[in-house]
Amino acid sequence: MQRLNQLQHLVREAMMATDADGTAVRVASETVNPTRGLSSPEHLRIYRRAITGTFTRALGQLYPVTLRLVGQQFFDGIARRYMRIAPSRSPDLAEYGRSFAEFIEEFEPAAGLPYLPDIA
Repeated sequence: MQRLNQLQHLVREAMMATDADGTAVRVASETVNPTRGLSSPEHLRIYRRAITGTFTRALGQLYPVTLRLVGQQFFDGIARRYMRIAPSRSPDLAEYGRSFAEFIEEFEPAAGLPYLPDIA
């Protein structure tokens, strides 16, 4: 059971790392088998993009006004950062993002938008 726990931890660290080709991805890729012409790091990058996209879209659906106010690119940046510091603790994506407004309040790039946390 410890091995599975370690594997889950390594993959989670790779998914949440800020650098898609960094140390966490390299370490986790040692535990993932390559298949069908894709290397282990490529498998992890695909999974990482899927996870990031899922959480970003979920936040966009939960906070559509915030998304419209700041635009897709800025919102995606906020969402990616939020995903790394506040990963989902529930299997229900509708429960994700409960602390998003508080996060925005402390998010330095949004400092010029003091109304944004209240909107969220």
